[in-house]
Amino acid sequence: MLAVEEIPLRQYASEVQDVWRRNLAGMGHADPDAKLRLGYLENPAGEGLGLALRADDANPLVGVICLHPRIIYRGALRMQAANMADFAVDIGFRTLGPALMLMKEAVALAARRTMLLYGLPNRNSAAVCRRAGLNIMSGNMRRYARVLTGAHPRTQAWPPALGLWLRPTLTLALRAAESWRALVLRPRLHCSPTSFEDPVIDALWARRPDDLLLGERSADMLRWRFGRAGRGDWSICLARRTDGEAVGFLVWRLNGGTAEVGDFYATDPSRVTAAMLNAFYRFARAQAAHSISLEFFGCSAIAEQIARAGLRPRDEDAIVVLATAADNAPELAETERWYLTAFDNDAN
Repeated sequence: MLAVEEIPLRQYASEVQDVWRRNLAGMGHADPDAKLRLGYLENPAGEGLGLALRADDANPLVGVICLHPRIIYRGALRMQAANMADFAVDIGFRTLGPALMLMKEAVALAARRTMLLYGLPNRNSAAVCRRAGLNIMSGNMRRYARVLTGAHPRTQAWPPALGLWLRPTLTLALRAAESWRALVLRPRLHCSPTSFEDPVIDALWARRPDDLLLGERSADMLRWRFGRAGRGDWSICLARRTDGEAVGFLVWRLNGGTAEVGDFYATDPSRVTAAMLNAFYRFARAQAAHSISLEFFGCSAIAEQIARAGLRPRDEDAIVVLATAADNAPELAETERWYLTAFDNDAN
């Protein structure tokens, strides 16, 4: 008989990792020990929570779902939150009943332990999420991308003679567009590398906007999410005005020639995000990037800034964002309040 129980992730580490290995895409190339330790056991927002699905008491786990702790702020208001993540069920139990059992218990557990639960599943999970009591918010998490140079792999399909002329022409045209945006977008910015220990990060976080729901982006949280051993080769750069004042940062890594942006943040995002991204193009190209990719969900004014920077949506099968809002704070369910990037998702 199927049953769901809360389990201490530290005690059940090996069993949970076995379920992940059997069911999560990409785990064959990932380190499940680092995933569990960094995401759940050494999380500065709190120790993660786990729910297990058992066929009976004598059998090992056949499914798990985890709550990835996060701290979300709206101005000075601090909320203990959780990202519903690492939902994995053995193939013999992948029917609506077991999935719904696990998700309903996750919603109930989050209601007891947190102020806010959100998740970023694929749109195929929409039906079970609704039945589990989650609200599907309007809009989707979207991936945006832009070509930066004629060295992009797609240009290799051009006829050789044509490519010799078109690739440098494309690069010049892209740089010209960036130069034009640099003239019309304000403020004028440039990007420079820094480290996750830079005290400027905390100074920028202290100046966060009051009207948005923002996952904590302190230096300590950024180090945990991107700077710890096992997280990958992430770097951070600051966006500064011509007078040297920092207005934001971008966390990024070079992935096959693409500057993959893990997070971008500005103290006045509805006004300076486009200028910050445009400045980052020049910085990334100098690091041999041929394109840029980032993810965003939330405030339409910021989405418009992303579009002004020349980034275009790429993924058709967008991730659906789900959230439960506290009864005394219905504004938490308003898309315009949110600011989510890849930073806010669980790290694989």
